[in-house]
Amino acid sequence: MIAIKVGIILPTRGFVFTEVLAGVEENRKGYETKLYTSDHLPIPEAQNDLVKQALANSSITHLWFIEEDTVPPAGAFEKLLQSNSDIAAI
Repeated sequence: MIAIKVGIILPTRGFVFTEVLAGVEENRKGYETKLYTSDHLPIPEAQNDLVKQALANSSITHLWFIEEDTVPPAGAFEKLLQSNSDIAAI
């Protein structure tokens, strides 16, 4: 079995909403993750840069993209992983 390590991509442009980050933190509990954020580049450059960083990390097995204004509900991350899909969205 392959160990899962998820790179969480959250380009912020400096506007990380407290609720968004709180939702991400709640969802990632119990999982091995690495949070990638950027507050100095415009989107899509920020997202592209964060993806490059995550892909350079050979231990990352999945990427989870978070929009800066989308609060992930409790349990969403677990459901995404359980779906075993190539692409899943909230």
